[in-house]
Amino acid sequence: QLIQKIKEAEASKEAARLASDQAAYTSIKAAEASKQSAELRAQEILTLADARQESATKDAAAEKSLAEGKTATSAAVGLGEAQVSLA
Repeated sequence: QLIQKIKEAEASKEAARLASDQAAYTSIKAAEASKQSAELRAQEILTLADARQESATKDAAAEKSLAEGKTATSAAVGLGEAQVSLA
């Protein structure tokens, strides 16, 4: 009977250790998944920021081109008027 109680105690101790190991493993895996999720979200934010920056740069270049085109058109109109006045 004593031997059986010792074996039961050892089995109980082993079961508790296994349960503790399983809980630790589950916790570690959850932390790793959370970390990976956060890293992916950060990468997504950086990608979106880069896209917004590139878009803003292209918008600024387009606006500059439009302004230069309007300036050139105004200059051509002014030149035409000056040539008519001289004629």
